[in-house]
Amino acid sequence: NDTLQLVFSTTKGLAAAAVALYVQQGLLDYSALVTKYWPEYGQNGKENTTVADILSHRAGLPDDVSPMEQYLNWTAMIHTL
Repeated sequence: NDTLQLVFSTTKGLAAAAVALYVQQGLLDYSALVTKYWPEYGQNGKENTTVADILSHRAGLPDDVSPMEQYLNWTAMIHTL
């Protein structure tokens, strides 16, 4: 019950469906800047990233974080983003 498991991309479909529901309900806008919803995100040249950029993998975020232990470190992941 306490085993940690990396799921990597398996949540992408669920996240996209959740975002689509939020857009349909008027709670989220694909063309809006991410900083509208997450102000702290707009650092280090990311201030012009849109929700659509995130969903289509055009945000320019790093695709690798090393060492592997960093994936389980919340603070390190937020810093990386």
